[in-house]
Amino acid sequence: MHYSNKWLFYFGIIFFIPYGITMIMTGVIGVGRMDESFHSGIQIEIDEEKEVDLEDYVIGTMASQIPADYEMEALKGQAVIQRTNILQEMEKEKTASGKDLPFIYLSKEEMEEKWGEKNWQEYYARLKKATSDTKGIYMTYDGEYIEAYYHPVSIGVTVSAEELLGKEIAYLQSVDSNHDVESKDYMNIQQYEYSDVRAILKQHGIEVTDEDMIKKLVIQTKTKLGYVLELVIDKTTIKGEQWQEWFELPSMNFYLEDYQGKLRMISLGKGRGLGLSQYGANELAKEKMNYDEILKYYYKGITLNKITESGNDITRGDENEEN
Repeated sequence: MHYSNKWLFYFGIIFFIPYGITMIMTGVIGVGRMDESFHSGIQIEIDEEKEVDLEDYVIGTMASQIPADYEMEALKGQAVIQRTNILQEMEKEKTASGKDLPFIYLSKEEMEEKWGEKNWQEYYARLKKATSDTKGIYMTYDGEYIEAYYHPVSIGVTVSAEELLGKEIAYLQSVDSNHDVESKDYMNIQQYEYSDVRAILKQHGIEVTDEDMIKKLVIQTKTKLGYVLELVIDKTTIKGEQWQEWFELPSMNFYLEDYQGKLRMISLGKGRGLGLSQYGANELAKEKMNYDEILKYYYKGITLNKITESGNDITRGDENEEN
């Protein structure tokens, strides 16, 4: 073998073997193929011409809901959340049609568009591993699927269902999530000219003056943790979730102040604050908590179960009896 060819040959071995091992370990090689052992047997219709297995559907919905570079144990927890919510909605709505389910599903092409050609295979492989490592696992409370609420960032503590929804849900209690105050999304400040606020309110059938807003706009009712339930302007009542939607606030936990002739809106946290905080879960994963420990921290008293296949029937089997 010629000396230069020999050098290229050995360089190739030194460079490509570690690369290949890395690609295999991360699951990037074979990204377009799905092992049959990965599948659950439950099919979900994406459109008239395409069905995907539940586990593939979990990946596609995760891709729209959580940063793919989060810690693996946090991603595993999200996979269990997605699977639980999908199964719960399928049972409630008695459907296996994706168009009837309230989830955003991304195809591989849409993932590539979202993450870019350079990153998408690595991110896809991470979500696939998180899904594969938790295959078939879902959460129940008292034998029923839970509504696995989650949000990107809490206010440093999650809110209970009783406080925010006005009804007791045993597994949705308030828990500390104090790492969240370190998130860049913990606080959001928006400022509006009063004329712009009036214009937005007018779009929703509420006509007021600048003076009304300065003197008569108040937060009438809020929860103990500061989630706004009702605002009043003059004699008009506006729900907190309406105000949040109209002004595109990241959270219902906000307060208002007149600042240099403008209306300032300061929001804390991102999302509803119920259930699992994704940022908090990621920080707990960095502290070496396993996904099941993270889930049981945020959802009190739940049981982890696993889908088992018996012929064509999908039945429930206990994955972990301990609460």
